[in-house]
Amino acid sequence: MDEQTARSFARDLITKLLEPMFSSSKYKPLTIVELMYIGAYFTRSMVEFGFDPLDDEIYSIFGTFPPDPSRVEKLLFRRIMAGKENPDEIIEAKQKLRQLTETPGSYRRVAISLFKEAVPGGTPGRKKKIDESDLPRLAVLSDRLVPACKNFLMLRKQFPQRSTREILEFLAADFPKQVENLVRHQQAFEQMLQDKKFLRTARTEKSRSRLVADAMAGCAFGLKPSYAARRAKEARRKSKFGANEAKAQN
Repeated sequence: MDEQTARSFARDLITKLLEPMFSSSKYKPLTIVELMYIGAYFTRSMVEFGFDPLDDEIYSIFGTFPPDPSRVEKLLFRRIMAGKENPDEIIEAKQKLRQLTETPGSYRRVAISLFKEAVPGGTPGRKKKIDESDLPRLAVLSDRLVPACKNFLMLRKQFPQRSTREILEFLAADFPKQVENLVRHQQAFEQMLQDKKFLRTARTEKSRSRLVADAMAGCAFGLKPSYAARRAKEARRKSKFGANEAKAQN
């Protein structure tokens, strides 16, 4: 994208995003509780979209309210020129925002819905378990996902500025069914990738690829990552034991 087009994108987008802040009182102010959701959503967005939560420039821009549109515009312009923002996604987002914010009350409804998504609800009742008869299917699905997960982690390490969706789209040609599975559970996939404590349980690249594959295979059964990894490992151990036993009998 050339510089002039990038500046135009940044200017139009920032004008749309900040419009409610500079409008008249027809926009009902958010409550303290809703502002708490804003903080959670803003922090999550910075991580998912590549912003450093400790970036002094980000904090300095939003340190005053309302923020200076020109400073936000310049920041977005630099990100577009650096290839950290996708122009096509910006156009699509502008079209969706225009549809969702046609009336004053729409801003409030859209904002609150987005903020609440930043704090996922707890799972009611007991944690979901997997039937013993489904363990072989869990293990087989994990085996199929390992190559795609291995390549994803490798590309993610080499190109940290690329989004999860961009990397998956790149891998779709070589791993169509596996990528389809990962995209189907993309939200859980991204949440798991942010769980450093869980990922640290695998110390090597090979074991980490297996761990991620186990966790994503578990999504098909509605399982939590750690539980899915434990049961998939158990399934492989039982399968290997059964194979060795049958071999010994022969």
